Amino acid sequence: MANQIYTVIELSRGIRTEFTGTVAELQKRLEGTLRAGRRYDPRIKLVPKSIQELVNSLNLTAEKLLMAGRYSLAVV
Repeated sequence: MANQIYTVIELSRGIRTEFTGTVAELQKRLEGTLRAGRRYDPRIKLVPKSIQELVNSLNLTAEKLLMAGRYSLAVV
């Protein structure tokens, strides 16, 4: 299960962006976004242990940065 591949989908301002990889790969790819959100809220996890923690942290980041997009999870 540690090597399961996930796709995180971001929809922002009508633009759909997909990020695919393991939890560790997605965390590394989206690290800048998570760090930006962490400046506003210490509950945002920079190193999530599960895909659900990653998606929750990305949603909280989007909320704190007043981004229009919400993140959703698609298991591949």
